[in-house]
Amino acid sequence: MGERKIIRHKHIGDQYLHLLEMGRKITPTERLISLFQMQEEYRQIHNEPTKKTQRTIIIKKPTWI
Repeated sequence: MGERKIIRHKHIGDQYLHLLEMGRKITPTERLISLFQMQEEYRQIHNEPTKKTQRTIIIKKPTWI
């Protein structure tokens, strides 16, 4: 994606139509790439680790059986 620009719309619906038009211009692959970039920016802002923590699932037999 290029640089983001601030656009003022006269009607609320204009913004929705503008976003739809932008969505049609980019491919699904580009959308995924921009999603990952936004997630990374979010992690940097909130100081979250970039690596996922190791999780394990433990299944135990209930005591009442």
